[in-house]
Amino acid sequence: MDEFKKPFQSEYSPVRKVGLSLVSIGTRMIPCPYKEKWLKDGGNPVEHARSFVLGFRSWSNSTFIDALSNSRSAEDKEKIVDELFKRYEMEVAKRPKDHGLDFISAYIVIKKA
Repeated sequence: MDEFKKPFQSEYSPVRKVGLSLVSIGTRMIPCPYKEKWLKDGGNPVEHARSFVLGFRSWSNSTFIDALSNSRSAEDKEKIVDELFKRYEMEVAKRPKDHGLDFISAYIVIKKA
């Protein structure tokens, strides 16, 4: 929260110089929709795991690829990351209720004078 507030605290900050001021700020936890659905409806753990991991992978794949050494080929990086997600999918299928990705969202209201 302090990091979000910082640009509004100094009268000399570029944010304040253009007339922006902080009206309110708060956070809220957003429960993982995949886990919530599993806990409510159950289902096939393998299908759930596939869907959950695909959702996670959609925004995290490039992070894992980029974390690997550039001494590896693009193909090797893809294979490693594919294996990572395959293994994680198997873990989720074993214990679906133990896996979820809750999000913390910051809600900031700013006004321009």
